[in-house]
Amino acid sequence: NEEIQSFYSDNAGELKKAAREMKWRAPTSSPGRPQSNGVAEAAVDAVKRGCRVNLTQSGLDTSWWPYAITHLCFSKNTEVVNSESPYSLRHGEQCTAKLIPFGALVDFQPVPNPNDRQGPFETRTRKGILIGYHMQPGGKWSQDYLVAEYDAFKQNPETTPKEVKVHRTREVY
Repeated sequence: NEEIQSFYSDNAGELKKAAREMKWRAPTSSPGRPQSNGVAEAAVDAVKRGCRVNLTQSGLDTSWWPYAITHLCFSKNTEVVNSESPYSLRHGEQCTAKLIPFGALVDFQPVPNPNDRQGPFETRTRKGILIGYHMQPGGKWSQDYLVAEYDAFKQNPETTPKEVKVHRTREVY
């Protein structure tokens, strides 16, 4: 549990109210002047650009943007520069996740269904599209990946998140 020193935002009423309720100091930007919040605006623009790149390179529909943007932020926060990353500074250790491009085709091992009887040499993996990393509260990686079933995309390349099963799995290959 880290103590919030300051919560900087625009003058949105809901944010000001939340800061008051949490007893956080809450400086705000000048109303109607986005340039007074330039650092935050530049960061938001960079994340939006990165999200568009993730979607374009993956070929996935824009409805996948919440996964694309989360994948981008995870990748940036685990990027090691001079032996440190934002992730390691927060959690005291480097993240051990395989950094896999958003939308990459992977083999994954779904959680076994206890009702399925498989022979000893039948495949235990399926094809899927990597869409992200599962996070615990506080931003620590759970060691699980998020993978969308590939078969849905074979039938309809414009598949949306509502139309496909997303698996949380420990293993991707």
